[in-house]
Amino acid sequence: MTDANDSALPERTSPPLDAPDAAALIDAVAAWLHDDLLPRSQGADRWTLRIAANALGVAAREVVAGPAAVEAHAARLAALGYDTERALCAAIREGIEDDRFHEVLDAVAASVADGLAIANPTYRQPSNA
Repeated sequence: MTDANDSALPERTSPPLDAPDAAALIDAVAAWLHDDLLPRSQGADRWTLRIAANALGVAAREVVAGPAAVEAHAARLAALGYDTERALCAAIREGIEDDRFHEVLDAVAASVADGLAIANPTYRQPSNA
């Protein structure tokens, strides 16, 4: 009889949910679409499979990195004195933040970079950014 701890399954990290977790399942389907089906397809099917694989990749990255990105964005807004992005945008439009241009720019750029890391991790920022 084998010990339950010697199982070949990944360790359960969020009981009562079974392993693999949502991100791993999404990654597996995306890899199957991209690595197995896509090379055997053509035309519109190939394009549709590429879109589906990319969408699943975004979803998997959002499951993993999304909560931290949302938390970091909220912290950046709070550090600037705002509860919402809408309030910051209104202040920028009204010129209220003109004297803190670089501070606001840095916060917004960091949030955009977090979003891009999820949406398109192959994006490269210019070296002078």
